[in-house]
Amino acid sequence: MARGRKPKPTALKKLEGNPGKRPLNELEPVPPATQLRCPNYLLPEARKEWRRLAPVLMSMGLLTAADAVPFAGYCQAYARWREAQDEITRHGSIYKDGEGRIRPNPYIAIANQQMREIKSFAADFGLTPSNRTAMIANVLSAAKSKIDPMEAILVSDADADVEIVGGSNFSDEEKE
Repeated sequence: MARGRKPKPTALKKLEGNPGKRPLNELEPVPPATQLRCPNYLLPEARKEWRRLAPVLMSMGLLTAADAVPFAGYCQAYARWREAQDEITRHGSIYKDGEGRIRPNPYIAIANQQMREIKSFAADFGLTPSNRTAMIANVLSAAKSKIDPMEAILVSDADADVEIVGGSNFSDEEKE
């Protein structure tokens, strides 16, 4: 049974400026924001990726205690992709088998599968280039459309109808 697109988390929609202008789910459960530790079961390269990206995602509200396992999956897929890429770089994309036939390096299939995993996890966390572009564009346009309260006071013409009663220390003409 086809279910359609996976719904985006409300935090991601808010960062994107709610491009669909649909009502946001204000009742969406929000896991507590805590500092997450890098799991010790991750590969060394996965730990590096965790330490690089987790602080950014936590500051954006996109990585919480409930998201630790999927994010660890992203980091692990990244480490395995890097490992496969290193093997391809070392041994080339093709090899000759025992009978002299040219075959593709099996690490190519591994790298391709891990890249699919990375893309899937990355989309969930708003890390794909299209999601990132949408976030930046919408955040900037939202920032431009916000009016600073002090600026609103300074540029308002609300005091144009105010009648000044009383004198002033200044006159229209300077006295000599």
